[in-house]
Amino acid sequence: MDLMTEVQNRLSEAYEGRRLWIALTEKLKFGNRDYVIVMPSLDAKLNYVSLLYLDQFAANKKAEKIYLVTLDEKVKKAYPLFTNRLEGCIDLSEDELNSLIKFYSLYMFTDKLVIMSFARPQGRTGENLIGKKGITLEELVSLGLYQNEEFVKEERKFYSGTDPDVAAFFQSALGVSESWSQGEGRTMQDHRYDGADIPRCMK
Repeated sequence: MDLMTEVQNRLSEAYEGRRLWIALTEKLKFGNRDYVIVMPSLDAKLNYVSLLYLDQFAANKKAEKIYLVTLDEKVKKAYPLFTNRLEGCIDLSEDELNSLIKFYSLYMFTDKLVIMSFARPQGRTGENLIGKKGITLEELVSLGLYQNEEFVKEERKFYSGTDPDVAAFFQSALGVSESWSQGEGRTMQDHRYDGADIPRCMK
């Protein structure tokens, strides 16, 4: 593929992302304090922490409505265990999600789209900071991705229900190693849940 063709393909994909964003904001009657949280990664730890600090983001932004976009079916099931601030999830295909991020990567056309990723849009390198000078994943998510004004550590949440997908999500996030989420000298209390209804995503 020559350079001109690659550029044209990228612009075409970005244009589709623009069309999609406009359609979404019109359909949702998007307001000045409404946000879309995008979780493009299947990384359970990152998605877990993103959900864990979502309420802080909502409070800091004085958000009125927040919608979730994710390709992770486990996150779609698990998010009600973390927050009641989400209006729901928006069902996008992988191609639609990619086009939305591609459009955002051209220029930050809005501060209402929050992408919870250290790798996307292309060029982000925040993940390299984890562990340096004691920086944690939680701090990077809260201060870096959500851009909260200060870091206030959240208590971990656990799951004791019977849904295998939700259980697998929590196991992947917490089961291998817990050192990533433990602040030095802090003790986090357990929050356990018996289960939740599976939310349905909006088309």
